[in-house]
Amino acid sequence: MNLGTNFNNPFEYTCHAGCFTGFCVFGACGSLGGSGGCQSTTCAASTCGPNGQCVFTPQNEGAACTPPLSTSVCRSGATGTCQSGQCVGAVQNVGGFCIPEASSVPGQCHSSTNGACNSIGQCVPNRTTGASCYDPGYFPCRTGECREQSGSYGCWFTVTDPVCASPHDYCGPDGTCNTQTQECEYPGPFGEPENGICGDPFVGPLESLCCPGQVCVCPPSPSGPTWCVQFYCYWPEELESPN
Repeated sequence: MNLGTNFNNPFEYTCHAGCFTGFCVFGACGSLGGSGGCQSTTCAASTCGPNGQCVFTPQNEGAACTPPLSTSVCRSGATGTCQSGQCVGAVQNVGGFCIPEASSVPGQCHSSTNGACNSIGQCVPNRTTGASCYDPGYFPCRTGECREQSGSYGCWFTVTDPVCASPHDYCGPDGTCNTQTQECEYPGPFGEPENGICGDPFVGPLESLCCPGQVCVCPPSPSGPTWCVQFYCYWPEELESPN
């Protein structure tokens, strides 16, 4: 236990406890008496209540005062006004940078390290528009995007594609969602056919040799469909006309 630097100096330093004053005695405030423990401020008058505790009554509403020390850059630490018994620092740095308090950050689509001071002295977290976001409870193994949609800002998801659909660089069947890790698990990739060839005029197009989602067709030609010696696997978007 830390009894303070005055532990070995009894009766040398004064202290306050509730309404009373006393002296530091072996790390505690002892020899209490009198009524000097209640200290009034510019904004509040202090009196001793019936239970030995100080009672504060607001005074000088709207008067100038010196606010207590604060780490907020959105309010002044040098000038303030009395409001309901408290000295409230003057609003400053409107629109300027500030670091939001953790309790003021509404969710993952707002920054916890970057904010701006508003006109009432609060540090408002900045939006993280375009950032990835997650909601494993409702959208497991999906990645959302921070954006405004239908007049509401938050984490929005596009759910037209199946969960854990096979990506192009995987070339295998769809996977399953591991709700514990929030990651997609795939049964194991299989390679694309050598040189992407999936058939010829004798056996025809064998789409089963292509990745799921690919088509087995003749190479695209600017002049349109043509006869070919070999069929190849293509992703549908590879066959779309640039126009």
